[in-house]
Amino acid sequence: MPGFRVFSTIAMLCLFLAGCVVTPSPGMADAPVDSSVASSLFRAEEAYRTSRSENDAIGMAEAVRDRMTVLDAMEISSRIHPGVREAFLASTRIMMDETREMAADEAEILAEIERMFAMENPAEEGVFSGLFGKGVVRSLRKVDVTVGMEMDIFLSPGMTEELRLPVVKDAGTTIFVEPSREFAGFVPDLVLSVLPVVAPGETAAEGCETISDGGRLACFVPAGAHTEIDLVITNRSDSRVSVVVFVSGDARSVGTALASE
Repeated sequence: MPGFRVFSTIAMLCLFLAGCVVTPSPGMADAPVDSSVASSLFRAEEAYRTSRSENDAIGMAEAVRDRMTVLDAMEISSRIHPGVREAFLASTRIMMDETREMAADEAEILAEIERMFAMENPAEEGVFSGLFGKGVVRSLRKVDVTVGMEMDIFLSPGMTEELRLPVVKDAGTTIFVEPSREFAGFVPDLVLSVLPVVAPGETAAEGCETISDGGRLACFVPAGAHTEIDLVITNRSDSRVSVVVFVSGDARSVGTALASE
């Protein structure tokens, strides 16, 4: 299948990290926590957007810190390619700057935000050690992070990539899309649509469509009668864009399906 490649199937990482959000998956209040990378990044992104819309700088900072924890888990497990890592960090720094700007007129809140970000790095060490290192891990607790499935997708200007992926019908599916390289001078303009695929006569769960926020896209499809989803990503930018797509759910079945293409 052109335009993408699978670079991970499924693995379980039992990591000792600080500050992870532990909440049910979106729309599934009584369901077990989905701790996939897709869902963990989704929760942080949704919290960030909600807090930003409410002018809540502390809430934004907490969401950024939760995102940092997920990225730190990926770094510890060597799941991030160095080039992708830099892109993720660039996006995180933008979120940090937006958070600081929100609190610019509140000195006490801004000071608290800086403490939360723990940016003390006088030795100018590597970006991950500086962003996630000194002083960040305070109280340790065990967190399970299921990697799930990841894909590279490369989109030329105006290009649309369409994928049909199998999912577990009695569990919701989370998709999170993140640019996999830094973009100088522009923010990728991307659109993500996810639609459940059902047999004739069956009622489909609600799909979703979202426009990128800083290049990032987050989408959740609730449980339903469907066993597949159609995932469509469109690049409305004037430049080529590369992204990583994280998908929760039954990664083994997805990997098997893609291998048969």
